Amino acid sequence: MKILLGFTGGVDSTYLLYKVLTETTDNVTAFFLDCRNSQTSLDFPLPQHAEIIVAQRVIDWLKDNNRSFEYRIVVPSEVRDGEWLTPTLMRTVAKIMPEGFDVFYTGRTIENTREHLGAKTAGWYQELFSEGGVGEMRHPLQEWNKSRPHAYAELPADLIALMVSCNDLKIIDGAVVECGKCAKCTMATEIKTRLAAGENVETIVDDQNRKRGVGKYAKLAPAPRYGHKVVPNGYIIPDKWK
Repeated sequence: MKILLGFTGGVDSTYLLYKVLTETTDNVTAFFLDCRNSQTSLDFPLPQHAEIIVAQRVIDWLKDNNRSFEYRIVVPSEVRDGEWLTPTLMRTVAKIMPEGFDVFYTGRTIENTREHLGAKTAGWYQELFSEGGVGEMRHPLQEWNKSRPHAYAELPADLIALMVSCNDLKIIDGAVVECGKCAKCTMATEIKTRLAAGENVETIVDDQNRKRGVGKYAKLAPAPRYGHKVVPNGYIIPDKWK
């Protein structure tokens, strides 16, 4: 099987790529979506200059310590004003899939099951992906019931040391530095501390799901809904997917 795998150098996509490389013999192409020079009214979630450095060092480690695979840095041909990273990703993937790929893998875990800003974005993403007319889109970590605590529990320590999980990455004196205080940094610190203390990974997973209102806890904390075209922070979502 020929797999196209979305990669950021973050915990989830690194975990997925590692598992595919070590547990299958599938042909894998990982790609990083480089939007650094895109013209848009919205800032992308993480500073991509820092992200791309982290992604490359993770890729280098995986190539040195696993079997061979292809890695691409892809610049999107179109970034629409008012849209965030995922719609741009889906349009880009739709153009790459006809190169002979059978399936597109995302790094979505159970933590990512809450719909973005309360909109039914999963259907919109599938529609954008299907414009390519080839293959299927899958979320293997969700299928395998794996999440971020599993990644920290199962990945090699030297690979974990290369990854980042931060909403406010910076480059200081040539080094990528995490802020240490955002939600992602706080979550990573908590998970790693609890694992080091010998806590059961499934207990940690359950606690994280409860805090984020996902999995069996989803109905306890429903996501807000918005009935207008432009939702908060300037994000534009088609009316049919609200």
